[in-house]
Amino acid sequence: MLDYSRRKLRSKIYLNGLTRKIRGSIKEPCFRFWLVGLILAVFVFLNFGLIKTFLPENNVFQLASVSAVLQEHNKDDFFVSPLSGFSPESPEVILVGSSFVKASSPITFVSPQILGVSAIDYQEQAEIRTEIIEYYVQPGETLSFLAEKYNVSLETILWANSLTKTSKLKTDQKLVILPVSGIVHYAKSGDTISGLAQRYKGESKEIISFNNLSDEADIFIGDLIIIPDGVMPAPTIQKKSSSIASGPTSSSIPLASSYFIAPVSSPYIITQRLHWYNAIDFAHQGGSCGKQIYAAAGGTVQRTGYHGTAGNYVRILHHNGVVTFYGHLSSILVSPNQSVSQGAIIGHIGNTGYTIGRTGCHLHFEVRGATNPFNR
Repeated sequence: MLDYSRRKLRSKIYLNGLTRKIRGSIKEPCFRFWLVGLILAVFVFLNFGLIKTFLPENNVFQLASVSAVLQEHNKDDFFVSPLSGFSPESPEVILVGSSFVKASSPITFVSPQILGVSAIDYQEQAEIRTEIIEYYVQPGETLSFLAEKYNVSLETILWANSLTKTSKLKTDQKLVILPVSGIVHYAKSGDTISGLAQRYKGESKEIISFNNLSDEADIFIGDLIIIPDGVMPAPTIQKKSSSIASGPTSSSIPLASSYFIAPVSSPYIITQRLHWYNAIDFAHQGGSCGKQIYAAAGGTVQRTGYHGTAGNYVRILHHNGVVTFYGHLSSILVSPNQSVSQGAIIGHIGNTGYTIGRTGCHLHFEVRGATNPFNR
């Protein structure tokens, strides 16, 4: 009985001492911080546990689903910048760590399809366009609206289309839209990158970089050079020129009606009349894929290569300084600096670049520096 009383007394003394220590520890800031963290950790654990317990399995979008979607997008170069540039949080969805998509208030859950739409929206906002496009005006659209829509200055659209701030747009009117604010210049004999930079108040390095040129010497007659942030020089007294979107200016080189031959065999059809840049599209009634393309006149091959819109292309400089451009080729049979005679086979018709299916097989034929004789 005495031993039991002693043990009880010792236990009471120990508990009293432990209680005093705990009370003293609670007053310490470090202990309070640790305790709050423990409580939050337990809350988060229980929260996720309840979600996984009471909701159907297919409503929980876990790491495997997120990883599969993002890997599929990355496989096609879906994101043009690192994934860290994509904002994963919204009023509906929060990425917890890197392994779970959790709903915030109100409670909703995300399917892979919804995540894909969000990623597409991000791509459209982040993608940097590098090529000139043609745009057909829709009802009610204004110049300022289009400038904001394509993130370029109002002056950029005015300069590229020979318009003024008082110009009124018409439905289905064709406009040229540059990829950035600035100027587009048609290169002529004697032009240099440094000269263009000085003339349009641009930067040589930016011009070289944006136009994918190798150096300052990589410029040829007929090049369409974009000067980012360029400014149109003060106008001089001269004859009014037409829009660069619809064809050559008044200073175009005059040509005899027989100077160019058709770049495709007869009988051909013209599937699109004059469009950027001073171009006509040729095709054949029974199908054009693989048919031969001919040099419209004798000259020297300037460039060959691939363009995002025109696909595989060939450019020929003719003896009078006029340049012809042949786009959407399925194959190229000539190389730069090669001399070609009129009628020489330079490639085959295809649908490379921006065309639609096999029915898109046609030849995009431009004349730079003179009137396109097939625009009848």
